[in-house]
Amino acid sequence: DGDASSTATGSAAGGGKAAAKEGKDALVDKLFRLACGLHRQDRLPAVVFNFDRAICEKLAFGMSDKLTQAEEMMRSEHAKTLKKSADKTSQKEKIQKRNRDKVLSDKKEEALLQDMAEMGEDSLADIMSMDELTFRAQFSFVQEGRGSAHDFERITESARKVMGEGHPLIQILRRGIGVHHSGLQNKYRMAVEMLFRCGFLRLVVATETLAYGINMPCRSVVFAGDHVSLNSIQYQQMSGRAGRRGLDVLGHVIFLDVPQHKMHRLVVAPVPSLQGHFPLSASSLLRLISLLTAVPRARGASPEVVRLVKGAVCRALRQPLFANDHPSFLPVLPIQIRYMTDFLVCIGVLSPSGEPTGLATLADHFHASEPSNLVFLALLRSGALHTLCVQSDERKWEAVASDLLVTFSFLFARHRIHPDRATDEAILKSARGKVVLPALPSAVADVVKKYNGLALRVASALASSAAASLPPQADTHALPLSGRGYAAAAAPRVESIFAGMSGGAPSQPESGPALIHPARPDLHLHATLVPVLPLASGDGGDEYLSSYPLDFYTHEQLHVVCNESGMSSGAAWQGLRNLQLTLASAHKAIAAMAPADDALLKAVGRLETEFSAKFYARLYK
Repeated sequence: DGDASSTATGSAAGGGKAAAKEGKDALVDKLFRLACGLHRQDRLPAVVFNFDRAICEKLAFGMSDKLTQAEEMMRSEHAKTLKKSADKTSQKEKIQKRNRDKVLSDKKEEALLQDMAEMGEDSLADIMSMDELTFRAQFSFVQEGRGSAHDFERITESARKVMGEGHPLIQILRRGIGVHHSGLQNKYRMAVEMLFRCGFLRLVVATETLAYGINMPCRSVVFAGDHVSLNSIQYQQMSGRAGRRGLDVLGHVIFLDVPQHKMHRLVVAPVPSLQGHFPLSASSLLRLISLLTAVPRARGASPEVVRLVKGAVCRALRQPLFANDHPSFLPVLPIQIRYMTDFLVCIGVLSPSGEPTGLATLADHFHASEPSNLVFLALLRSGALHTLCVQSDERKWEAVASDLLVTFSFLFARHRIHPDRATDEAILKSARGKVVLPALPSAVADVVKKYNGLALRVASALASSAAASLPPQADTHALPLSGRGYAAAAAPRVESIFAGMSGGAPSQPESGPALIHPARPDLHLHATLVPVLPLASGDGGDEYLSSYPLDFYTHEQLHVVCNESGMSSGAAWQGLRNLQLTLASAHKAIAAMAPADDALLKAVGRLETEFSAKFYARLYK
């Protein structure tokens, strides 16, 4: 195997062009030479980490292509030998078959025995060493004797049915190389994990997702290329894969194309300490209330279970662990809970008696996107989305789909782009898409502004009530750094004394940061207590949002979307995938509440079908 790897390396590098390549192509050459070296030194299996999905696939395909080229070159040089060995193997199989049949005459038997004697043991050894399977094994990283062809076919059966036998990702598996990232189908990833654990795959190129929660230990870990996300935490987690318990005395960690100063920093840097926090939010409180309401109604729930659940929820709200290091948090926590509960009642998620309404399940399902989930419910209650989806002779489906996709992108696929890119006339004129998310439909924008106003009023009342319950701030005033005292008017109630030096905050702040930043520290205000959804630039806000979902829906070219928006391919893919899942979930939720002829139901269903078809056809491998 070592000689075969050396042969493959030499053949692949034969043209002399690989050394002159730069960037990703040069990384492929370096990684291939490194993999062959690890193969010779018996330091495989290895996991190669890179944070870019496209580069992961390029590295895997590049190494497979080099093995294929080396195999074709060697095959052309030894074509006659391979054909001769194949003929002799076929002849030997015929002789053995006839011997098994026991229908030979004495004369024929003597002739066949003479033929076998002429072939000789040495010839038979040459045949076995030059058969097709042995020849192909020289140009792969598959470990000899680990896994049979039957095992490979059985493990990859589901992936081959979905992706096709000839898919490039399936073909590279036969050479002992796999790819693993969240953009691949689950069946393929499961096949890669199983083949790696059974020893068939010896080289897997993966993103950082492989380092968390997946049992794939290896002998060597390779960091192929630098990335801004490669920090001490990621390094500790990824390098921990090197070294298999009970099999390896030690593991090997290799840096490839990582600056030397960063290598030193990663190795010696301590892991940042984790600090607990208790970000109470409207969605988290709603989920707890829903749990308390649902458990007593659950089938088979005993009184003891109900009591334990209620006790656990009450303890989490009365005495969170965060309060152990921050005792000042306990006096304001009940006030935060009360005002967040009032806010849920105001937006119609809770009834005045505290019972979850029909929309609570939908808000709970989209809790990870707060406050977008709450704004979505406000749009449903107001009827703005229903009005948006009505088609007529003047308003065709294309206009409805565009407005609906702009709304869903604003809510669930928010990606900020730099103002310089958003205002660059050259980029905007040459772009195939919008680049910047268009303004929301007027009816939708009005509902969003109304919701933001309500959220700000509730948060302001919360801050005032919490400040009134606390003792007044100290009368002694001093600058925080120099300690120099200064004369000041009476200490403000909500704002800190230091913020009050500049005149204090306005009585009615216009945004969440305007309320949170000048607040006194013992109020423990944070962003989740002010569930305001900032408006985009087209609606009078300060943020420029990317229109990448709308642009992909229009021309279906992910690389064009990435070039125009400045997004990485991985971030764009994940955003489109999340939006596709959100559309599917929203369609099912609306179908459970609305009649079959509802305009919103039909529009969301059609948009989800079209968007999913384009996504799966173009991006889901």
